[in-house]
Amino acid sequence: MKTLFFSAFLAFIAIFAVVVLAEDCPNKCLSDVRYYDGYFSAGYCQYRTEDCNMLDKEYGSRFCKNDDLYIQYKNYYCTPDGCKYDIYDQKTEECGSGGCNNGYCVISCDTECDTRDGFYGDQFCSGKSVLQHYRDYYCSGYVCHYVESDRSVEYCPEGCSNGVCKGISCPSKCENDVWNYGGNIISGKCVYQKTDCSASDKETGSRYCKNNAVYTKFIDYYCSDGCKSVVYERKAEDCKDKCTSGSWYSLDENTMEKRDDCYSYSCNNGKCVQSKTYTTISRQEISKTLKDIAKEKVLQFNINVSSAVIQKNFTHADTVLFNGLFFGSNEALIELPESAIDYISFYVNSTNNYAPLVISLNNETYQISGLGEHRLLVNKSVDHAVIIIRSESSLWRFWTPAKYDIRNIVVSARAADVKKDEFDFIIENNEYENFVKAQITEWPKNTSVFINDKIISESFIEKALFAEGRNAIMFVPWPNTTSAKKGILTIWYSEKAMV
Repeated sequence: MKTLFFSAFLAFIAIFAVVVLAEDCPNKCLSDVRYYDGYFSAGYCQYRTEDCNMLDKEYGSRFCKNDDLYIQYKNYYCTPDGCKYDIYDQKTEECGSGGCNNGYCVISCDTECDTRDGFYGDQFCSGKSVLQHYRDYYCSGYVCHYVESDRSVEYCPEGCSNGVCKGISCPSKCENDVWNYGGNIISGKCVYQKTDCSASDKETGSRYCKNNAVYTKFIDYYCSDGCKSVVYERKAEDCKDKCTSGSWYSLDENTMEKRDDCYSYSCNNGKCVQSKTYTTISRQEISKTLKDIAKEKVLQFNINVSSAVIQKNFTHADTVLFNGLFFGSNEALIELPESAIDYISFYVNSTNNYAPLVISLNNETYQISGLGEHRLLVNKSVDHAVIIIRSESSLWRFWTPAKYDIRNIVVSARAADVKKDEFDFIIENNEYENFVKAQITEWPKNTSVFINDKIISESFIEKALFAEGRNAIMFVPWPNTTSAKKGILTIWYSEKAMV
């Protein structure tokens, strides 16, 4: 009795599974391909298919419209119930000044009809060849007529698909430090997957001192039949003296002086450490020639600059990530400027667990699993960060994609908030042609000065940094600097052109 009852129960479960699973294989469309008469077998839905695009065709006879040649065209598209079509007027030829008459373009046979010969329409496959419609024009009754035929455009040794030759493999190769592999010939060109080997360059081990400089072991990746690496010693920083340039001022009628605050550094435990401070004094004579024959142009700037490291949260909108063979894929992408990334956090609201969730940070990849809150600790400084959150493919479960409902995406990082100050000024033609010298005598401490995007290393500025007409001066603060101060730039030029 128990055996009979168990057999009946199994039969009921089998019937129930067939009914339920059959309902899970509905008719559907992927692009213009129709999947219908689906049934569940061997763990997935199996369908009959029909490509509605293959039914597209011209309809009826050619006719004249707006002095050009047209024909009606049936454009088929997919619906779950079957392939349907829209009919529209498709221009097949522009007739030009001769116009159109009775389904033909009117062209005098004095014009060479052969000049109109050529291909038209989309390319399509026939066996291992790519074909296209061709029109061969001839003259009859003072009108150009044509005969249509299909001609071969390209032979495909590996076969043809959707009007394009299938790929033929290409040899892998290096281009500088980029490894090109997995190549296939597509439309006559090699298309590769690429890996930039140099993107993996990095330091290894701890920094150390040598010859009053900081050194490190560096892994340099290069391309040679794939990505390879070599380890060598590299100087990371020179522990040399650094000085903050002071302002020139008149000591007396003939002498100018400036005082620079300097800091001496030495290497200790793999770092440059400040050991002492001192002041240097520089003096120079004021040129009598300059005082006697030159005019001066004084430019003043009200400078306001600041630089600070602040905590920032970079966010991305809530999204549903998916990846499947017939469904394509998407991703959540966040780009960051130069910064120190602390962590990446997000909340997985739901998933079908058909594939892992992957986070990529430049060249590093992490896999995440499970629902709820996730926080990935990074603690890494980068010049430019590209963070991608995506799902891997559902692979053999091709009837559905892997899915992740991701919310509250946050990248927490420390980034520099730099406020520069920039001013434009004009140097007239006679000032530029008769330029003698220029000097910046006042600007904020711990600030770099740029003339036309070129940094100046001392207060006197050579003519080569200036341009006739519009110029720009920019003040860029050093880290953790805030200053509001007047800047003064003086330009001397000869008066001889003004006499």
